Amino acid sequence: MFDAADSVLRLKLALEKITDNHKDVVKENIVKIITSRGFFYDVNIVLKVLELLKKTILSVEASNTTFTDYFIALIRLASIIKKIPVE
Repeated sequence: MFDAADSVLRLKLALEKITDNHKDVVKENIVKIITSRGFFYDVNIVLKVLELLKKTILSVEASNTTFTDYFIALIRLASIIKKIPVE
């Protein structure tokens, strides 16, 4: 999931160019999604949450992790999730 969201953000300019120049090839609903105002913003938010989740899982899986580490990781994750704007 993380890699897919990261790829979408890295390909932002290419996706926008394709939707602008090849509307006849790309399905209309895909063009609407990519050209919508908040699409890449939303992908960026998802990417931030997934990145922190990935780091949290890796840190929790470490053999020297304590319950304090678990708790701190969950607080950080909750903090990022709480910052997600609700529309």
